[in-house]
Formats: sequence, C-alpha cells, structure tokens
Amino acid sequence: MKLKTALFSTAIALAGLFTTALPLAAISALTACDNGNTAGTDEQANSITAAIDSALTIWLASDTLIATEISSYPCIDCPHDIIQVPKIHAENGYLYHVANESFKSVVCENDSNRFVYSVSVNDSVTQKGLTLPDSSTAEAFEADCEEEAGAFEADTTVTIKGQHSFYCSLTNLDDETSSADRTKYVDAYWKKYVELVIGICRE
Repeated sequence: MKLKTALFSTAIALAGLFTTALPLAAISALTACDNGNTAGTDEQANSITAAIDSALTIWLASDTLIATEISSYPCIDCPHDIIQVPKIHAENGYLYHVANESFKSVVCENDSNRFVYSVSVNDSVTQKGLTLPDSSTAEAFEADCEEEAGAFEADTTVTIKGQHSFYCSLTNLDDETSSADRTKYVDAYWKKYVELVIGICRE
C-alpha cells in the first residue's frame, strides 16, 4: 500500500512538473519566434537603410543642372525609360533616381501612387514639381519657392486619389551672354526634398 501511495505521489509530481514545463516550453518557443521576427524586421530595416544611404551618396552628389538652350517649356514628369534604373525596395514602395543633364527626380512608387520631387531646366525657365500624399508639406515648398522668387501653383485637378501635386516656376534671368553659353541652376533644396520623398517611402 505504501508502495502504491509512493508511486501515485511520484506520478502526480511528474504530471505536475510536465504540466508546468509544457507552457514554459511553449512560451520559450514563442519568445524565440518573436525574437526571430523582431531580429528579421530589424535586419530588413537596416538593409534598406544601408541601401538608401549608399544611393544618397550618388543622388546628392550634385545639385546642379545645366540647361541647353531650348525654347520648349521644361517638363516636370518627363517620360523616361526607368526599366534600367536601379530601384530600392523600401517599406512603402520602390525608390529610384532619374537624371540627365537638365532634368532629375527622385521617385517613391508603390502599387497605387507615385510621389516625386523633380527639377527641370531650359534656357529660360526652371520648373520644380513635388507630388505628396497630402498637402501639409506644401506650405514649406511654397515658402521655398517664394524664397527663390518663383511662382507657386497647386494642381487642383486630382487624377489619382492620394496624390497632390505642386509646382514652382523660376524665370532664368538673361545674362546677355553668347547664345552658346548654358544656364546652370543649383537647387538649394534638393537634399531637403529628396529626403522628404525617401521618408514617404519608408513610412
């Protein structure tokens, strides 16, 4: 009888130990899983940050545009072949940079929207464009436009939901030099709005 009682007590103790150990094991497994997910998320964010930092070295290397003398109005959303442009997969879309001698832009593109900062110049006009998810930042863009003695304009024709476009036109002064000369424009706000577009793509 004593042996049966001892065995029964041992069985209960083992059962209790097993019952206690099982939730602890489950919690440990979940914790390990959570840590793995967190680590994976952090690793992905760090990878995106590293890629963007590397790209910024190139994107911000020059804020100067050179305009050949042309009579047409500069485009702000020129049709460029972007298939070969390297793209960075960020949290909220793809980031890429399109540039030539007289036009450059930084774009955040996702399935439904394109958010852009672009600058385009010719021999008489510098045209800037900014497309945002909302109009809150437009006030800063307008102030910067006025600082450069430019004409600010908001596009009231909304063609895509969630996109708001704004423009700034700067008249390039005639320096009465040879027609062979070219106009250079240095964008003092290039870094500011490139970083804004990047921020939109990382939200």
